[in-house]
Amino acid sequence: MPARYRRNCPVKAPREPPRRSPEKAAPLRKFPQKTIGLTLLTAALWASSSGATARAICPDGAASGPKPQRAACAQTTPIPNYPGFGFGTPAGEALLALGIGLSNAASALPQRDTGWGPDASHPHDPVIDRVSDFTGAYGGAAIAIASGYAFERAYFDDAGSLGGPVYSLHGALVDVESAALARGVVDALKRLTGRCRPRYFVNGQCTSQVRDAFPSGHTAPMGAIAGARLLFALNTEGPPGFRWASFGVAETMALVTGVLRVKAGMHSWTDVGTGIVLGHALGLLVALAHPMRHVDRTDYPPPETTSQGGFGLTWGGSF
Repeated sequence: MPARYRRNCPVKAPREPPRRSPEKAAPLRKFPQKTIGLTLLTAALWASSSGATARAICPDGAASGPKPQRAACAQTTPIPNYPGFGFGTPAGEALLALGIGLSNAASALPQRDTGWGPDASHPHDPVIDRVSDFTGAYGGAAIAIASGYAFERAYFDDAGSLGGPVYSLHGALVDVESAALARGVVDALKRLTGRCRPRYFVNGQCTSQVRDAFPSGHTAPMGAIAGARLLFALNTEGPPGFRWASFGVAETMALVTGVLRVKAGMHSWTDVGTGIVLGHALGLLVALAHPMRHVDRTDYPPPETTSQGGFGLTWGGSF
């Protein structure tokens, strides 16, 4: 083209690609953050929904749903347990009860006079003697058994079991058997040892024909109840606080009874100490004869909801 025409032709600048304004680019940079936050929120809602469902459908620690869910529930929520029948069967329980009953026939044995005196003479205190009847022997055993039943009820109620009133009777039965066996063995030893009580020991002579001081018949039943409860507390599934409290009550009553019997002039320290130790051993044996069993899963209230899974949300749009 001639130069004279080229001077009058406008020259166009090359076109540049469009650029996004900062105002429109900012939302695109924030969008991934909103997506991450929404994802976390959805996951949290799903987890909370699943957790509530798991608690609803497996209140006893084992759901009736899928196997993985049952295993997870069993690991997080132990199933409460209770002492079963003697030797695991009703027939074994009857045999055990028969043996314990026969042991109490020892009270019919003749009393021996061995000339064994107490550790020291001690005057009789009738008030302390009467108080010890409510912390040991039959009166104390009745109080301990009643309190043990109440603690067992609390243990099962805390676990959410509907069968607590019945399951708690198993523990009371073991308490009765332990105390009864201890009483039978103690009566046999009393007849054989023939020891004089401190209140009757004057100037080195026993002034009474009653020579049944060793071992203490007040402390042995309480020690037996404490021994049985000790084993149950150690083998408890789930929170054992109520069973440890039950053991603590029986153990305290046994120790307090031992002190009271000595202060009342009815026993020497060796009498009450032997009674407590012997009672613990017999209570442990009776408890070992009752294997622990888990409660029936049907003894739980129906769940409020049995739906599984959670829910999700989707969120989209331009910002």
